[in-house]
Amino acid sequence: MAESRQAPFTLIWTIENFSPQTCLTLSSPSFIVESMGNTKWHIELEKFCNFGCCFGREGNEDRGPKRIQIDFEIAVLADDGSVLVSKTGRYVFKKKPYCTYAYLLNLDDPLWSKWRKSSSRDILTIRCRMWKIHASKRIKSSSFDMCFASSKLSVEQNSFIWSIRDFSSLLEKQKTSLSWKSTTNDEPIISLDLRLSEYKNEEEVSISPTLEKHSDSNYAISYSISMLDARGREVVCFTNRRCMDYSMRTYSFSIISKSKLIANKDLYLKNDVLLLRCTFKVGMGVVSESVEYSRSTSTSSVNATKFNKKGNESSISYGIRKIFKGMRDKLFSRPLSAIGSIENKPESSNEEEKEHSRATFSCASHSLKKALKGLFEDGVLSDVTLRTGDEFFSVHRNIVSARSPVFRSMFDKEVKEHDVIDVPDLDADTLQSLLLFLYTETAKDPQCQDASDLFKAAHLYRMGDLAEVCSSFLRDNLNKSNAEDAYSVGESFKSLKTKISN
Repeated sequence: MAESRQAPFTLIWTIENFSPQTCLTLSSPSFIVESMGNTKWHIELEKFCNFGCCFGREGNEDRGPKRIQIDFEIAVLADDGSVLVSKTGRYVFKKKPYCTYAYLLNLDDPLWSKWRKSSSRDILTIRCRMWKIHASKRIKSSSFDMCFASSKLSVEQNSFIWSIRDFSSLLEKQKTSLSWKSTTNDEPIISLDLRLSEYKNEEEVSISPTLEKHSDSNYAISYSISMLDARGREVVCFTNRRCMDYSMRTYSFSIISKSKLIANKDLYLKNDVLLLRCTFKVGMGVVSESVEYSRSTSTSSVNATKFNKKGNESSISYGIRKIFKGMRDKLFSRPLSAIGSIENKPESSNEEEKEHSRATFSCASHSLKKALKGLFEDGVLSDVTLRTGDEFFSVHRNIVSARSPVFRSMFDKEVKEHDVIDVPDLDADTLQSLLLFLYTETAKDPQCQDASDLFKAAHLYRMGDLAEVCSSFLRDNLNKSNAEDAYSVGESFKSLKTKISN
C-alpha cells in the first residue's frame, strides 16, 4: 500500500469477458501521463503460445520529450486487489514515429489457473505503475494520478447436441451440415460439415468448422466436439483452439472410422443416429473501450476527467466502476470523491420512485422471459440433455429443477454434467411444450388432445400452474365445441382427471 501511494502514476485496466482460449492480441486504450510530459502509452497483450505483456510509448502522437527513462511495474490482480504475478523494469523510451516497447512478462498456463481460482467473473485486471527517473533516481511527486481503462470483448458461446440420422446410409463425400447462429443478432457464425473421407483405405468421419461471416477480422475459436454412446457418455472427444479469418475460413479433422461405428452399432448408433456434443466459444475482439482519469494530492481534492475512445457507452459500466472503486480505496488512503460522486443518484420524489420501480419491474419481467426463452431455444450453457424417441432437448438443470420437483429428484440421482436422460413417458411435442412453459410460463394454443396430453404431463411432473392452464383451456373448448365433440372431450377429460387424482 505504501508503494502504491508513492507511484506518481497508476493504471488499472480491466478486460471484460476475458478468456485465454478466446482472446486475440489486444491493446489497452491509450492513456496520457500528464506528470511525465504528456507522454502517451498503452499496454499490449500479445497472443502466441501464451500471452506476452508489453509496455509501449506511442512517441509519434505525444508531446513529451525525445527521451524519457521510466521505472515501471506490471501486475495481474485478483478480485481483492492482491497480486497474482508481477514484474518490474527500467527502460529509456524514445520518441519515434513508431511505438517503443519494453517486454514485461509471460502470462502462462499456471497464472490462468490462479486467476480462475481468485476471480468470480471473467474479468482480467492489469495494474501498471510508473516512476520517472532522473540521474538514476525516482523523481518524487506530490500528486498521485490514476487512470482507469476498460475494454469489453465480444464473446459468443453455445453448447448443443448434433444428431446425424440414418448414419449407416451416409455415402462417401456426402455432406450433412449444421449452422450455429449468433444469440444477439441471429446471424450465422459457424457452420459444421460432417462427411466421410478416405484415409489409409478407411472411411473416416471428418468434421469441418467453417466461418460463415465474411470479415477481414480474426476470430479466436475454442471448441470441443465429443461423440456420445447410447447412455449419453462421452467416448471420443476432440478439443482445439485456433485463430481463423476470412483467408483461412475452414479446416477439417477426423474423429473416428465408420467401420468402428458400424461394428458397435448398439453402443454408438442407437436407432442409426450418431450423437455429437458440440461446445463452441468464439472471441470476436473489442466492442467498447473507455478511459477515466483521477488525481489525488496532499492539498487538493480529486479532479476527474473521462473520455471514450470508441463504443456506444458514455462512461465505464457500473459493474466495472464498482471494481475500480474497490481498488481505488485500497490504493489510496483517502476516498476519491469525484469518482464516488458519479455513482450517487439525485433524490427523487416518492411518486417518481414508484413510477420508476413499476417501469423497471415491467421491463425486467419482459427481458427475463425473453432471455429464458432464448436459453431454452438455443441451449446456451445447457448442462443436461433430455431424450424422448429420436428427439433431444438441451436444458439447464438448475432452471428445470426449480420448476419441477420430479425433475429435481431425477437430477439428484448422480446425474453428471452433460448426461443424456431418457423421458419415455412423454412424446417429443408434449415434452417441448412442457419445457417451453417451464422456462417462460407461456403455452402455445394447443388442440384439445394436445392440451389433454400436456395436462397429464403437468400432473406427472407436478407443475400445478401448467395443469391449471390446460384445465382452463379444456373447459373453454368444451363450451365452444359442438355437442358431440363436447361429450367426447368432456368424457376424456373427466377420465383423465380421475386417473391422475387416483
